[in-house]
Amino acid sequence: VRRRGADVSRVYALKGDPHADQVARALGNREISDAFPALARLRMVKSAAELELIQRSIDVSIEGHKAAARRIKPGIAEYQLSSTLTSSFLEQGCERPAYRTVVGSGPNSVILHYSQNRRRMDRGDLVLIDAGAECNGYAADITRTLPV
Repeated sequence: VRRRGADVSRVYALKGDPHADQVARALGNREISDAFPALARLRMVKSAAELELIQRSIDVSIEGHKAAARRIKPGIAEYQLSSTLTSSFLEQGCERPAYRTVVGSGPNSVILHYSQNRRRMDRGDLVLIDAGAECNGYAADITRTLPV
C-alpha cells in the first residue's frame, strides 16, 4: 500500500470487526495490528469539552428518568414508559437513546436485558428502567427500580 510516497507495512484496525477483516483481505500480506489498546488509552483522558458533553447526556438522562417516574401508575404499559424516556431525550436535544431502553415490570423486572416492553403494570409491581441518552456521541447509562 502506498500513500503519499510512503510504503505502509502495518495497518491498525479493530480486530474482530468485519470491516477489519475486509481491510486485511484487501491488503494482502500487510500486518494488521489491533487498534483497541491505543483507543482504550485515548478514551481514558477527557478534555473539559468532553466532560461537559458527558455531563449533558447524564443531565438529560436524569430528566428522562424523572419524567418516566412521574408517569408510572397501574395500567400503563412498559412501552409507554419507554416512549416517555425517548421523547424526553429527543425534546432535550439529544439524538437518540444510547442503547435499547429496558422497561420491565413485575416478573419482567428481573430478566437481564429484557426487551419486549409490552406488559401492563399492576399496583404493587416493581418496574426496572434502564435507559440513557446519547448526546453528541456521548452516552449515559442509568438504571433504577421504582414501585408502581
